[in-house]
Amino acid sequence: MRHVLIIVITMLTLLSHVAYANALDCYAPSPNLTTFGDAYYDLENTSVLSDETKNKINTFFGALAGQWKGNAQAIECSGPDRAPQIKSSDATITARARIDSVMGLSVNANKHYVQENIKKSELLALLGNSAVFNVELAGDHHLVFSEKNRRLNTPLKKQNPNATSSNLKTIINKITGNTKAENTTTENTAKETTTTKTPEAKRLSRITETIFNIILENNSLMISRSYYINGVFTGAELW
Repeated sequence: MRHVLIIVITMLTLLSHVAYANALDCYAPSPNLTTFGDAYYDLENTSVLSDETKNKINTFFGALAGQWKGNAQAIECSGPDRAPQIKSSDATITARARIDSVMGLSVNANKHYVQENIKKSELLALLGNSAVFNVELAGDHHLVFSEKNRRLNTPLKKQNPNATSSNLKTIINKITGNTKAENTTTENTAKETTTTKTPEAKRLSRITETIFNIILENNSLMISRSYYINGVFTGAELW
C-alpha cells in the first residue's frame, strides 16, 4: 500500500503534538534525564518488554511496511550554550519500510536536499535486537522509545588558544565542569627546582541518546528523532 508522508512545516509544530515540547531548546535536558535523574546514566537498566507489548509493536510496524514519500527536516544546535544557533536543512524523501525481524523495522530512505542539490541515502533500523529504554506504546498508532550508548570522545587537538571551544567540549563541560589544558608551574629555591604539572584530562566518554517518536494516523506517518549528548538536546530530525 502506498501512503503519503505528512510533513509538518516546522519541528515546533510536530513537537506541540508529542511529549517532548522542549526539544527545540538547544542544550535543554532530556525529558528522560529530568524524569529519572542519576538512573538515566545506568545503561544496564534497559526496558524489558512483555510478549504482549512485543506483539503490539510488531503489529504496529506491520502497518508501517510499504512505500512512503514526503519531506524531511533536520536541525542541529551549534555554538556555546549561552548563545546557541540552530542550523536547519530540508529535503524531499522517498522510503521503503519492511519488517526484518520480530519487533524490528528497517526503513531505506533516499533524501534529496533541493537547495544544496545533494542526494543522500540512509538505512534506519528501528528496535529489533537493540537495547531500548522507556518504551511507551499508546494504542495502535503511537510509539515512543529511546536508545542510549556510551562512546569515547575523540581527543581534542589544541588549536589557537583564542579560538572558541568546540560544541562537544561545551556539552561535556555542562555535565562535568570545566576541563582545562595542562598547566605547568616551576618553583625555584636555593636548594631545589620543583616542577609540577597537572595531569592530562582523562579521555572522557559521553552518553548519546536518541528519542524516537513515531505516529501513524489516517495513513500519514511522522517519525521524529531527538538527539542528546550527556543528557542535553543537540539536534533532531523529522520525516
